[in-house]
Amino acid sequence: MYSIYNYFLLSIYFDYITLENILVIIFYGMLVGCTNLVEIVELAHTDDVFLKRILEMPHGIPHPTTISYALQLCDMGTLIQVYLSWREIIYGVMTDKVASFDGKTMNGAHGEGVIKHILSLLTHDSLTTIGQVGVDQKENEIPAAHRLFEQTPSSLLLGLTLIGDALHTHTKTAHAICDVGADYLLTVKDNQELLRQDIQYFFETHTTLNNTATDYQYGHGSTIKTTVTISHDPDMLAYLSHWKDISTVGKIHRVWENENEEVVRRLLMK
Repeated sequence: MYSIYNYFLLSIYFDYITLENILVIIFYGMLVGCTNLVEIVELAHTDDVFLKRILEMPHGIPHPTTISYALQLCDMGTLIQVYLSWREIIYGVMTDKVASFDGKTMNGAHGEGVIKHILSLLTHDSLTTIGQVGVDQKENEIPAAHRLFEQTPSSLLLGLTLIGDALHTHTKTAHAICDVGADYLLTVKDNQELLRQDIQYFFETHTTLNNTATDYQYGHGSTIKTTVTISHDPDMLAYLSHWKDISTVGKIHRVWENENEEVVRRLLMK
């Protein structure tokens, strides 16, 4: 909690601008892609002529610190749901096939007990945030992701393929995704070293059981060769059956041919 002095300052400031107006400024910034309070305030200053036509701000755009204090008066879960409802009113809900869940820290939000890290579920086609949860300082992204899946409307998740980075490559996360009617695509890295080695060995020794496609991209003086290899080998899938409903293992091999650089990623898919 922050000090009585800060409450006193806010009570004075709210005589000139309401909490509702501050939230409109925040939502306005988030809609155009701002990721922290400083960016939101910079945007508000850029568009202050427009904002002053719709908001009462006799003392101008509030400082990021003031906005941070105001956020501490709000329940983060409720705030996120209000923002999502507002966004849906503006853009509507578009049908998507793929979404990624990823966390970002809101720089500029200060104070004890303030939730600064937000885990979002973003669709790839319409670029719509269909779910968000705050990640408590005592929590990490893994259980927060499970809450995210549970709190996002099931109608938006049904049939989606959800993509998570290696941090979320756990059997419980795969189960949580399947339980809400979605599919998963999870990256396997060194945090799952034995699993990574198993998949690597499989692709090295079972080349006839795989399907491969290659794509080339050109630009900035470099050629990028991307090779995607997948397999539905029943023996391998049986070996990985503790990953709920797993149907595919995959590998992405990307080479920057003019820069002698390459990246290999291994994947699990349902």
